[in-house]
Amino acid sequence: MPGRRAKPPRLWFREDDETWIILDRGRQIRTGCSRDDIDGAAKALETYIGERHTSTIGATDPNVLAIADDG
Repeated sequence: MPGRRAKPPRLWFREDDETWIILDRGRQIRTGCSRDDIDGAAKALETYIGERHTSTIGATDPNVLAIADDG
């Protein structure tokens, strides 16, 4: 039986801190955004996901070349 797949990074509101955090594989990354600043929290999540991406441009092995980087 295959294992459970990890959930993608996502936003979660911490009631005790009254701030948005990014949940990613058990880690909690603070965004510094309050309850009303959902746009700021979404931008922080976008930046976080963008920083996690590793480009495969220049790779010649088709097993590591990501389709999104083909070009």
